[in-house]
Amino acid sequence: MLETRELLLKLAAALALLWLPWPAESQQTGTPGTHSARNSATAFEAEPVRQVIRAVIARVDARQWDSLRANFARSVYVDYTSLFGGTARNYLADDLADNWRQLLEPFSNIKHVLGPIVVQGNGSQAQAQCPVRIKHFLRGAPGGEEWVVSGQFTFTLEKHDGTWRIGALVLNVQSQEGNRDLLVEAFAPTNERSPCDHCVVRGARARGR
Repeated sequence: MLETRELLLKLAAALALLWLPWPAESQQTGTPGTHSARNSATAFEAEPVRQVIRAVIARVDARQWDSLRANFARSVYVDYTSLFGGTARNYLADDLADNWRQLLEPFSNIKHVLGPIVVQGNGSQAQAQCPVRIKHFLRGAPGGEEWVVSGQFTFTLEKHDGTWRIGALVLNVQSQEGNRDLLVEAFAPTNERSPCDHCVVRGARARGR
């Protein structure tokens, strides 16, 4: 079991996406222009950058892997070493989307909650930072069904042919709650977990038959 756990953690370090007591962006309160006053990017450029980041997070949570590729540069630098250890590395966008699919689909549900996205940059390059709280849920996991990772995302984006794309993604983990072995348990045989007739993954696979 120990060797299996170490193998899966190494796999997770190579696969990279995913996870505070702050409200989500949609729940933020404040006066108009608060974000633009804090950003060196123009208001015109800052909001499209935020839209790309929100789109990536929404597509990961919805498991829309094919459309996810469009938001990334051809090569993407990914650093999740604060969560998984290992080494940061570059991925082709297609490989990154496929790796995230393999890593996340065994979970019953994944939900990212983003804090305010603060953008700095200019018309062709930008860096965006935001706090994030990532909730992983696995129905019937023996060590507890929930694992929550809180920290901060840093995104680096470039604009090509009028479109912003993510070229680098770094997760800085600040805290973890719940079952820290949930990733390992997600790859355990399903007969070792309680049945789940309404889980997202099982339902999607059943519809695809």
